[in-house]
Amino acid sequence: VEWLDKQNFWLAAGVMRANCVFCISPEAKAEICKLLGVTHMIDDTIDILNKAKTVKYRYLFENSNFKTSLIGEEPKYIISTSSWTDAFEKIITTFSNATIVSKIEENK
Repeated sequence: VEWLDKQNFWLAAGVMRANCVFCISPEAKAEICKLLGVTHMIDDTIDILNKAKTVKYRYLFENSNFKTSLIGEEPKYIISTSSWTDAFEKIITTFSNATIVSKIEENK
């Protein structure tokens, strides 16, 4: 958390520090997602995303582990992404314009 503080992550990402949850195991991530009702998740490990069965939109950051951890095509529920910009563009399409406008108004 201290590293994120030093990087000014919270302001840059528009994420409230109080909304950040850290955990140790993949199973814990999946359980936290379920408890919080997480709808979108980005990870660079296919195993983590596979365990997060309650998350509707699961985004896999492609990296060196990606090609070796998947045999054949990725599952339909996994959305590949190669950058934060790419992830943002894919995530934003899952929301309606009314939802986006509502969130912007909330944050003014």
